[in-house]
Amino acid sequence: MRNGHSHKTFSEVYSARKLSHFSRGLSVENRQRSIGRVVLLMALGLRLGVMPLSALAEPGQTAPLRFLAENAAPRFKTTNDLVWDAQFQALLKADLTDVSGALLGKPQPLSETLLSVLGGPDDAIVRPDGWIIASACRQHSCDEKGLFAADVKSGARGYAVIGYFTHAGAYSDGRPVLTLVYPAETPTVFRQRFGVLARSWLKDKTGMAEPLETNVVEGISQRP
Repeated sequence: MRNGHSHKTFSEVYSARKLSHFSRGLSVENRQRSIGRVVLLMALGLRLGVMPLSALAEPGQTAPLRFLAENAAPRFKTTNDLVWDAQFQALLKADLTDVSGALLGKPQPLSETLLSVLGGPDDAIVRPDGWIIASACRQHSCDEKGLFAADVKSGARGYAVIGYFTHAGAYSDGRPVLTLVYPAETPTVFRQRFGVLARSWLKDKTGMAEPLETNVVEGISQRP
């Protein structure tokens, strides 16, 4: 697989003219990394519905992710800062207890897969309107990538993986396979918006508007 990040500028992916109406007032991190383009794409998709990110929560869905709040976690500057934090790893394992898959070609706990694709060369974390969005790729196999996004206040969150093995376990012959991963009982409205983000991220990172296939994996509810 190819190694390394895309270095295309945002203007090469979407024209400023198309975004001008929607991107007024948006600020992009001074540290220009490709995840910044995804944030603008997400904002575009959300603003088409005239819905701020903070409105995506469904009350009582889950506990706030206080350890991820910007004032509580200024140390989280890049995805690696987040992924190797003990609290984040505990959250990931709790979200995906007893869930396994072969997204990278061999069966393993899905929490380990996500740590792998989020633990290599990384992007700067961005925080649009109460969310936290983090992206990275797998060490030594950067075509395989990971995404994490959460509404910190509501606690709703999702993960995504770009891999090259189908749900049936066959190699995709170089066409990306997108897997969306949610904790149990994630609200439908959050899933829809996260799906918009993940597909924009896929296009930005691979240049392909559609994956070979899209799979959805859900954590197992731990309620008695």
